[in-house]
Amino acid sequence: MSLDITFKNTGESFNITHNLATMAKECTLGNDFTLYDMLWDAEKKAVNNSGNLAEKLPFAIWKLYRMATFFDQFDARALYGNDWGLREHLIKFCEDLLLYAIKHPCEMFEVSK
Repeated sequence: MSLDITFKNTGESFNITHNLATMAKECTLGNDFTLYDMLWDAEKKAVNNSGNLAEKLPFAIWKLYRMATFFDQFDARALYGNDWGLREHLIKFCEDLLLYAIKHPCEMFEVSK
């Protein structure tokens, strides 16, 4: 199972394992708002366009790099004993989304869980 983010105009799609949901919940971005809120619960939190992603993803990526030891305790290896969802995977997913969001700053997206 995975989280799928699909951009409406181009149909471009990005997905990542739900095994990283716990880590995303621990990645706070301010004001009780987390990376999980921004990606997994985008509709509830009114995050629905690439501009929203481009605004907040750089800080999330920075935190995931900067606080590696903290976040590694929430990866699949630590929680489930497998490699299906490591911090590096979440970083790559966020970096790919950020690059797309910068190139397509006003595109709406949908989330499928």
